[in-house]
Amino acid sequence: MKILEMAHGIIWGPWTVGIFLIVGLVLSVRCHFFQILGFKYWWKSTWGSLWEHGWGPDEKAAENAGHHGITQFQSVCTALAATVGTGNIACFPYACPYRPKA
Repeated sequence: MKILEMAHGIIWGPWTVGIFLIVGLVLSVRCHFFQILGFKYWWKSTWGSLWEHGWGPDEKAAENAGHHGITQFQSVCTALAATVGTGNIACFPYACPYRPKA
């Protein structure tokens, strides 16, 4: 147990936050601050697209609403991926302490 505490101290020390900030800054520079400069694109592609696809007051967009969306297969794959991912996240903390002893 002492080894795990030592590893925890090394990996999750106070300098970890600094490394995360530096990596975030480097990636932001390399991607030309897309998370800030691309906000208009994000908005148009997500929330703004709801109004363009017929869920808003625009009648012209309502006529084109049938031409957008995902297939049934894509919907099933998304639901399955979400279920498996949630199961992995939820069960991992419970499975670790109960591993068989050699």
